[in-house]
Amino acid sequence: MSVAGTNYARDDGVTGISSDILRAVCERAQVQCQQILRFPWQRVYQQTLDDADYGLFSTARTAEREGLFKWVGPIASNEWVLFSKGDSSIQLNSLDDARRYRIGGYKGDAKTQFLLDRGLEVQTALRDSENVKKLERGQIDLWMTSNQAGRFVARQKGLEDLRVVQKLQNALDSLRAEGALRSIEARY
Repeated sequence: MSVAGTNYARDDGVTGISSDILRAVCERAQVQCQQILRFPWQRVYQQTLDDADYGLFSTARTAEREGLFKWVGPIASNEWVLFSKGDSSIQLNSLDDARRYRIGGYKGDAKTQFLLDRGLEVQTALRDSENVKKLERGQIDLWMTSNQAGRFVARQKGLEDLRVVQKLQNALDSLRAEGALRSIEARY
């Protein structure tokens, strides 16, 4: 999003479900919050780590990030998916099947890191909207994103014909079976 040629938006210019929820929370808590949407994500993430006067929303709460922030949430659920173009013939039975395809992700994003941690190659973009263009042009075969936000970003860029190829259900099921999710679930 840009305002008057800049690479950020402020307060009323920041829109969406997470920003609306945050406004309601700040109002109820009687805390003055200024919302600023900036890019690239990695810079904003680092600024939040470096400066105690900054907060970050929305970001995935992962085991690696747990000790880095004081958390409030969750404010939304986030279903991670791999999208392909609607006319794609790609079929995945497991996350491992995705290894043979070109995958696009968002630099510094937990979903992208999830794939990298499992040894998958991911082409990273500074803005997730760049992956929509790459998918349309055939520069990537799969786009790692969240279901709701990904569809929203794609619609904004004029791409409506998407297909969910893999919902990472196998990965979720295996993490749950290993007990790796118990500590996360216990916090909520």
